[in-house]
Amino acid sequence: MNNKNAAVSKMQAAHLELTARLVEIYGRQDGMKNSAVLVPAILGDFAGMLEKAGIGDTVSETYRTEDGAAEISLQAVKGSGTPEQIRVLVRKLD
Repeated sequence: MNNKNAAVSKMQAAHLELTARLVEIYGRQDGMKNSAVLVPAILGDFAGMLEKAGIGDTVSETYRTEDGAAEISLQAVKGSGTPEQIRVLVRKLD
């Protein structure tokens, strides 16, 4: 697998994980609706941050849903052309 395909695969895995966590917080219907809007925007922003980072740099960012119900944190170490791993943490806020 080349670097571009590996990066896409890691973003797809992060997308699936974010969607699953949002469904847990909001329920299936609202979670899928929120995921369809939020996840592409969040991952696009995070991918841009990773692209600008140097090899070996840790990139992390925290996002909050518009309604304040959840906080999404992403972290990755940029490897040679692709992130080593994208860590995803979604927590429900009270």
